[in-house]
Amino acid sequence: RVSGGRRWAGVAEAEVLAQELIALGVEPGAIVPELCSLSTRENAHYSAGILRARGAQRAAIVTCDWHLARARVSFRAAGVDALGLPAISPPQSRR
Repeated sequence: RVSGGRRWAGVAEAEVLAQELIALGVEPGAIVPELCSLSTRENAHYSAGILRARGAQRAAIVTCDWHLARARVSFRAAGVDALGLPAISPPQSRR
């Protein structure tokens, strides 16, 4: 499942994530987009509904390392037992 309804240049975040997963070899039929969320809290809420409808008990959250703690709290609040998998952020410039 990919999540994010915020649009950049007319394309939702989840659509871009899905395209990247397909480019990495994930079967398109295995990707379930969530296109309604505009925040981490909404992302967790809408994703929890999708996961429950599919009978999923647990989920892995892949997000920026600096965002992972907040995402896990939001998913727990939505009733999802979530494993966090951080995407390491590039180093910040001191300027």
